[in-house]
Amino acid sequence: MVITCPKCRHENVAATGQAMEACPQCGVIYARAALAQHQQRQVESVRARVAAAVPDGNAPGFVERFGWYLTIAGALYGSVMLISTWVLAESAPQQAAGAGLAAAAVVVPYCLARALQQLFRK
Repeated sequence: MVITCPKCRHENVAATGQAMEACPQCGVIYARAALAQHQQRQVESVRARVAAAVPDGNAPGFVERFGWYLTIAGALYGSVMLISTWVLAESAPQQAAGAGLAAAAVVVPYCLARALQQLFRK
């Protein structure tokens, strides 16, 4: 009977097929090594199935993307508002009030997007 060692790939032509027979080259017991390799393949296949079944946790969902689109729109609106306030304001208090509103137009959507991101992350 010819048995190939699962560890060192030595072909044992003098193998008898006993349960606790060992490889003459590396000393590994054939039955134990084969069982360990079988269990390792089972573990790897389970890990692969679990990895395929679990969605990518880094991919943003619709609500998260919507929050970030809202942030971009708020940033654009805030920039236009800041520039128009700076150009059209007649006094320093009007410029300060316009700058505050422009900052709020940028900050509020950003905070909302971050809150949605943390809320919908798993």
